[in-house]
Amino acid sequence: MDMKRRFFLGAAVLAGALLLVSALFLSCSLAEESSGDSTGGVRVALNIALSRTVMPTGFLNATYTLTGTHSGESTVLIENKSASDLQSTVLWLESGSWSFTLDAYVDSTKVATATLANQTISSTSSSLTFTFSGVTFDYASGTGGTNVTLTFAQSAQVAAATAQLYNADGTENSSYSLTALTPATYSDSLQYVTFSNTNIASGSYLLVFYLYQDTAKTTQVGQWREIVNVADGCESSALVNIAKLNTVYSITYVLNGLSWADGFSAPASFNESQGVTLPVASNFSDGSNFSGWYAESDFSGTAVTSWTAGTYTEDVTFYAKVTKSSESVDWSYPTATPALTWTGEGTLNNPYVITTSQQLADFAYMVNNGTTYSGNYITLGADIDLNYGYTVTDASASYSQWKPIGGASKAFEGNFDGDNHTVKGLYINSSCSYAGLFGYVSGSSAIVKNVSVQGYMKVTNGYYVGGVAGYISSATLQNCASNVDIVATMGSGSSYGCGGVVGYNTAGIITRCVNCSSVTASMTASYGLIVGGICGYLNYGSIRNCENYGDVTGTSSAYSCYVGGIVGYVYGYNNSYINNNISSGAIKGKASTTSCTGGILGFFENYSYAKNNAFYGTVDGSGTSIYLHGVGYAYRASSSYQSCNYFISSSGATASGVGGSVGTFTLASDQIAAYGSTTLDYTGTLLEVLNAWASGSTYSSWEAGSDGWPVISDITWTK
Repeated sequence: MDMKRRFFLGAAVLAGALLLVSALFLSCSLAEESSGDSTGGVRVALNIALSRTVMPTGFLNATYTLTGTHSGESTVLIENKSASDLQSTVLWLESGSWSFTLDAYVDSTKVATATLANQTISSTSSSLTFTFSGVTFDYASGTGGTNVTLTFAQSAQVAAATAQLYNADGTENSSYSLTALTPATYSDSLQYVTFSNTNIASGSYLLVFYLYQDTAKTTQVGQWREIVNVADGCESSALVNIAKLNTVYSITYVLNGLSWADGFSAPASFNESQGVTLPVASNFSDGSNFSGWYAESDFSGTAVTSWTAGTYTEDVTFYAKVTKSSESVDWSYPTATPALTWTGEGTLNNPYVITTSQQLADFAYMVNNGTTYSGNYITLGADIDLNYGYTVTDASASYSQWKPIGGASKAFEGNFDGDNHTVKGLYINSSCSYAGLFGYVSGSSAIVKNVSVQGYMKVTNGYYVGGVAGYISSATLQNCASNVDIVATMGSGSSYGCGGVVGYNTAGIITRCVNCSSVTASMTASYGLIVGGICGYLNYGSIRNCENYGDVTGTSSAYSCYVGGIVGYVYGYNNSYINNNISSGAIKGKASTTSCTGGILGFFENYSYAKNNAFYGTVDGSGTSIYLHGVGYAYRASSSYQSCNYFISSSGATASGVGGSVGTFTLASDQIAAYGSTTLDYTGTLLEVLNAWASGSTYSSWEAGSDGWPVISDITWTK
């Protein structure tokens, strides 16, 4: 290619930036004929691009005239149009052979001509490229100029810029010094800077832009490099849009009570080309309690000390983990009736509002000493951390132990609304019963709702163990979540349950609750072990619209065990309901004798209802008599009590031990298939068949989760 007549100027791309450029040519795109145009012919759209040019000064301000010759007749198609006007012009031309002449005028003087001969215009898409003649460039002598504009998103937050001309190989050129540039507004979303110099010796140069996020030019956002060819008496011009520059991201620090040292300023932002080192203990006025930065508020994962360029490409928040000392414990269980400091009057419109861990401990003391709060309303006004500065996921002598709210003969009978807050750092490690955030909730008007609990419980020789509540009687748990890992060695006795959310439910309602943690229980005595992902033992009550995502394991070394993804054991003549629930995870039952392990239920009897439940985990078991079921082992039941249940065919389970509508699937997107010879009430994918039942009842509807598996549509807490 003759570099004096037609050329394309390349550019080096730095820091992940994307360059949108076009060449020095005029192109015409041919589209198919439009039947809606009365003139017929072929639609010819001109795409004029002159964003990167070397032309005589003023050439870019030229006007253009396009002449076409067809069948011996010459016609002026476009006259006195600017380059931008040409780009938006659409022509309709007859099919056939054409020749074109494109003339450029500056101040009515023709400065350049481009011709195309014998071009076939048809309905087939093609392009026409015009090469100007009559324009010569001298790169060896004389002087010229350059005018390069760089545009970028305003979100890049460029506060200052500089530019410098180097030799083409990148070495210093002493004739040209660093030039300061001031960013200005280009459009509603863009900023720009322009480097302009009208007295540059002819030749090739490397033009480098340096962009900064601060006016002091201490923090560089990135660089941009352009090869610039300068010809005698000409202007080298370019308009470059950087679609992606090194965007500036913010760093937010949650100090959790710590304070910066006097005079210290923490890094507040960064860009993709920067590595960052986070503050250390010496940067705090009380840094002896600092033990690392974490990306999660519960301090899970690995501590972050620094990162290299490109690791983070979004705004980030880091939480300071504070090492707890005996002096920093911010609550204690009262030894006498406390002076209550919460606000409110305990009414529906003016509830008691608990905002601190000490107030929550005071509340537990009051219930445990006989105040039922029947008819009263209590709400959380903030997240509560019972072990501030710790991620409670195992046993440690450093943790403060929680004393559950209610137990044995002392029950909470009021209305507790967590207001979608979380109680973090729950820790119980003792020989106790009625274990959980709440120990005992009782009464038809009693309710615990809208609260998530995170922590760890290790219970030895106890019973009635659950992440949210150990035991509920006629009460309601609604929209609660457990992220409490439970390890329990159950005490002697029958009908004692351990569950992810509730240990034992008699005549109560559990709805829209979620368990996301593991539940592991064992027993060495000659009694049945009962373990469930949502509830251990259900007696004349209901569980509906709930989700279990935790692994559930029960081990009985001396007798039988009953383990279920939702409920371990169900009892109740026509009055126990397990409807519209979903469970996953690994469900395991290990016994010396009988093990009943099910994706939804371990064992259910006496005409209990189980409808529209689904399981997509795995089941496993051991013992002298092993029952592994996708739904559960049914005793004294019929198909009218158990129907529309579904389980994954690869779970290792068979259908329930009783007739009814039971379907299998492999993936959430598969069509449900009937198990054995049963006839399904509904057909479709798992999501479709669940909603087919739910839409005809009072149960919550389902929607596809982020991984494709169904989730309850109106549930607050998710896996």
